[in-house]
Amino acid sequence: MMIPKLNEDIMAMIVAAASREAICRMMQANRFFYHEGPKTLLRDGVGIESNADILKFVRFMLAEDASRSRYLTRLSLSFGEDNPGPEQVSLLTNYLTHMPFNFLRSLYIEECETTLRNHPSLISALKCLSAVQDLAIDECGIRSCEIIREMGASLVTVNLSYDVDPEVDAASVEDVHPLTILKGSSTTLKRLEVAFMGRPLPPSLYPPPFPEVHTLSIGWHRYPEIAPWAHAFTNLRSIDFDTTCDDTHCKPVHLDPHRRANQTDQSQYGSWTALDSVNGTVADIYVKGLACRVARLHLYMKKETFGMLGDVLGDTHPACVDLSVSRAGVLDGDAGLPAVLKRAGAANIEVLKLDILWADADKETDVPMGLELLIASLKLLPIKVLELTFSCFNIPERGLGAQFGMPSTLPPCKVERYFQVASLDALARMFLSDVATLQVVTLGLRGHRTRRGNKTVKVRREELEVVSSSSDEE
Repeated sequence: MMIPKLNEDIMAMIVAAASREAICRMMQANRFFYHEGPKTLLRDGVGIESNADILKFVRFMLAEDASRSRYLTRLSLSFGEDNPGPEQVSLLTNYLTHMPFNFLRSLYIEECETTLRNHPSLISALKCLSAVQDLAIDECGIRSCEIIREMGASLVTVNLSYDVDPEVDAASVEDVHPLTILKGSSTTLKRLEVAFMGRPLPPSLYPPPFPEVHTLSIGWHRYPEIAPWAHAFTNLRSIDFDTTCDDTHCKPVHLDPHRRANQTDQSQYGSWTALDSVNGTVADIYVKGLACRVARLHLYMKKETFGMLGDVLGDTHPACVDLSVSRAGVLDGDAGLPAVLKRAGAANIEVLKLDILWADADKETDVPMGLELLIASLKLLPIKVLELTFSCFNIPERGLGAQFGMPSTLPPCKVERYFQVASLDALARMFLSDVATLQVVTLGLRGHRTRRGNKTVKVRREELEVVSSSSDEE
């Protein structure tokens, strides 16, 4: 009796759907699987973390006349504390240098500078990976920058977390700054993330434009200048600022000199005309002194002043504001958000998403009066959508010592007592009734000690009109 033979297309489908463990077993049983299995095994990339990984990787890749390199699309090197031996590194270096990796699109190197410092032969090998489009380097230093400059002209997405090291500070800024080492990919780069690079770039070193870059993320270096990025990324659409100002230096007295310098630089060297999205703390964005309109602002506010928030709105004139506030005084009529929304910079707001994380200092706030003040300010805007969340996690103050992080055992405060009985649906309808331009109101309540679980209601104007019509008919 003949054993039926499966069609190769069906066998290929079986391999593509099988687990990695199953494929390894299948490769030992059938020559077709032996040939097709690596395509799937390499599809999701390879991570090398030890001497043993290097030996297994090279042995696997050299099989079938070393033809498997064409299937490798992603490679990750993460040796960490397991410093590879010289023999294993030599084996990996020779393989990377002499094999074609025409389809290797993604490369990630953890603790890159330490690895290259310990094994400089890897530098020349990594330079050969010219097909890489997505590059991520942790602990980027002078040796890493050398690789980036010479990898080729095809990088599309780059993530560089710089090494906090005297070598980087001592090197010529031209040899380490992202805008100079990435000039070879100026026509292909679309997204850049940079952390821990605070070296200023003089105007004499400003590169030609990178016309395709649409997204920029700058993090963890204090008071970065904005003009070099505006000059280089002329078609940028989105910026994310991540902790460029710490909590101890987030007031105007610390930030104003840097804000004025950024404003002067943008005036002299140019800035964007408009951006789609900017994300960061109020201090992060305030110190940049942006000189362009921003469609969507995503803001986080802790210790900054509401005056700074008003200045940010005045810089950017957004149509959509997503604001999370965890400082006191948010509903203060003279110095809080109601006053800010009356300033000229708020005049274009059509969508407001506001998360009020009640501070302990606000626990005795007169919430109805605060909401009246907020409504009075909203009436001045062309606002169509309001999403308002009240977060009560921190009122009254959470327990300390053995009770740290636990809900307080203190009696309910005035804010808690209000939301203990308040109807979110009724509040949403009140906003719609009082603010003529509003079309949709969503209200949420989180972290209340007695109203367990998160509560959310959403009311549209047409629902309000239906209720009104019914009442009139009665």
